[in-house]
Amino acid sequence: MNADTTSHTTPAVPSAQPDDLLAEGARARKLAMDMEGVKSLVEGVRLVNDTILAHVLFALWDSGFYEFSLTHPRFQVEEAAEQLHLDATLLQWLLNYLVGRGILHATDGLMELTEHGARLSNMLLRGTMNLYLGGYGSLLANIGPLLRKELARTDLERLRSGRHTGMGTEQLTSIRLVPAVLKILDRRKLNRVLHLACSTGGFLTQLARSDPSLQGIGIDKSAQKVAKAHENVSRLGLDSRIRFVTAEVGVDPLPLDEQSHSAIDVIMSIYLLHEIGRHGKQRIVEVLRQIKRSFPGRLFLFTETLPADTVTLGKKPPATFSQLDYLLIHRVRGRGLPLPSAEWKAILEDAGLKLLEVQEIHWIGLYLAEL
Repeated sequence: MNADTTSHTTPAVPSAQPDDLLAEGARARKLAMDMEGVKSLVEGVRLVNDTILAHVLFALWDSGFYEFSLTHPRFQVEEAAEQLHLDATLLQWLLNYLVGRGILHATDGLMELTEHGARLSNMLLRGTMNLYLGGYGSLLANIGPLLRKELARTDLERLRSGRHTGMGTEQLTSIRLVPAVLKILDRRKLNRVLHLACSTGGFLTQLARSDPSLQGIGIDKSAQKVAKAHENVSRLGLDSRIRFVTAEVGVDPLPLDEQSHSAIDVIMSIYLLHEIGRHGKQRIVEVLRQIKRSFPGRLFLFTETLPADTVTLGKKPPATFSQLDYLLIHRVRGRGLPLPSAEWKAILEDAGLKLLEVQEIHWIGLYLAEL
């Protein structure tokens, strides 16, 4: 066989031998001789690289560097450490890592965000990191022990950071949903909002900052979150238009005086009903009936994540897998799961509500119903 007819077929990859590290190394090298094999190996290494980068960014942003880097175009590490009250040596190491990743540029003792770094520094990414790294990072790191039955789900739940899940949810929800909700309120001439399970009030706050006529009341079962909500609106000068009360939706009577009760023209819940659904769909129906009895004929606006179709996602990967991440984490935690729009319609009808409109925003369902 001459040179013109020599086969260029990639040598067959040896069979897998997981217990033989040398054999497995040889198998990896054989895979790397093929272009698709190279891509797979590089993709795998990048998973690790990007995981480290995500943790570095989260640690810095969670320590005040997000705001600092966006308000200080050029800075010295010592200056950042002093203003943020951080360990100067560790901060130097982390920022040098970001230089190596092309996120920071260092010249003459000064650092600044590169164009790439400035694009990464956005609230969508920060909210996602707060939610999944800060809120559920420890939980995810312990999925292995859970799988091996060394931990129970209740053990994992104690690892969750409520502060970060609350921050991340409010950040992502406000960015994605506030513009759409403002349009709905403007179209229907509504501006007195009751937000059920409001957490620290971020959603109401963003609505009020965008609409000077809006007035709101937030209800949450956590006295700590309600106190933080009061602190936030007071700091922003919104306490004359927004107030918060402590109560558990569906359990406690709504602590509203008659004047406040009659003034409410729209009731909102953001990612609340599916959590109630972990006690069964009938429990959702009971809570909705309670709300209807309190506010007959008013508008009920709620949002819920749309369930992920894992088969479709696997065949045609989307830009992000946030919808799939959400589904996995809720399953692991044993929380309420997302429902398709048809099931929400059936639940509303069973509770005596009339579905008026459904919007899909990213992978979020925004539902309007008449109580």
